[in-house]
Amino acid sequence: ADWAYAILAGIKGKFIVTAVSGLVLGHFLAILCVAAGVGALVSHYPILLTSLTIVGACYLLWMGISLLIRPATISSTEQQTSA
Repeated sequence: ADWAYAILAGIKGKFIVTAVSGLVLGHFLAILCVAAGVGALVSHYPILLTSLTIVGACYLLWMGISLLIRPATISSTEQQTSA
């Protein structure tokens, strides 16, 4: 998903720096959380990992249903603003 998002940002050419910065920041935050001991906490309390898994699955299910209801479309036309 990261690569697809970065490629899309490159094709559009408008938000490349923000897209890649957001991806790097997200990975950096995940590394910091594990380094801060969340990994040890989750391994000590398995119910936390189960809860996170269920929440993540519900989020992915919600995203999938949203895409089925309102499918994404790719448009090659750019909107022009009048000044």
